[in-house]
Amino acid sequence: MIDFLLRDIQLAHSQKDISKLEVLINQLLNVTAIPIVSIVKHVPLERLRNNYNGEVFYSEEEISFRRDHWNINEFGRANFPNSSKFYASLASKYISDIRVVNVFETNKEFRQNKRIKKRQVFTSGQWITNDTLNVAIFPFFRNAILYNEEIGFHSIKFSEIINEFNEEQKKIYKKALKFISYYFALKDIRSHYDYAVSAYISELLFDKYGIDGILYPTVRAEFKTYNLVLSPEASLSKLTLINSAMFELFMNGKKALVGNVAIAENVIDNNIYWSYLDRTSEAVLNKLL
Repeated sequence: MIDFLLRDIQLAHSQKDISKLEVLINQLLNVTAIPIVSIVKHVPLERLRNNYNGEVFYSEEEISFRRDHWNINEFGRANFPNSSKFYASLASKYISDIRVVNVFETNKEFRQNKRIKKRQVFTSGQWITNDTLNVAIFPFFRNAILYNEEIGFHSIKFSEIINEFNEEQKKIYKKALKFISYYFALKDIRSHYDYAVSAYISELLFDKYGIDGILYPTVRAEFKTYNLVLSPEASLSKLTLINSAMFELFMNGKKALVGNVAIAENVIDNNIYWSYLDRTSEAVLNKLL
């Protein structure tokens, strides 16, 4: 039964049959277990917002999840069009500078492997958890397990739990969770519709389980850390903004450089007060790029 269900989901996805996809993914979530982990207090995480129109952000609200959900016209990894989520990344033993992960994740040129010349100012915010987050986790994609020991640990841990069920349940859970993990680790994104399967799984999980978020390997940094997507409610109640900074991304072909723009002198009552820094000179850019 599980093989036919997974095949039908792939077929509905390839045919862009949204209505059928929703029904089938609901069925999938009704027959599989969902691994849940807790993220404890005082864990730092970061997210990035691009200053596309040269604007400057002066509050946490402006750099947190988007409030203009009606302007979100595409599927994201974990959201429908017209649905806003709080996306962020965590540090790991492999990557301590989370900002680098966010740059890869939020600039389409990297995932589309485009060679262009570009300058883009962005604002990076750092939050810290002030309460425990209960999140779903999907650590069963083979390449992610190979490249990240932490993901491998989670894979082994939850495989051991699954092995305690009867044979039929084990078969269903293992196949379903590998299938879900594959879509959360999908790398070859040619259209926003490629995110439709993981987006439906995410939105339905938030509704069905009332979880705070979903933890999944970051694709753009070769699975070397986790991305985290939170519901807006969880981000508002369980996170505290502690720092922010502005940077500028410079791209020229395959080369990229990030330069300083400003740092937040203070974050008071969710308001950000900027102190501007010396910018990267054209001479330095010409030399490095």
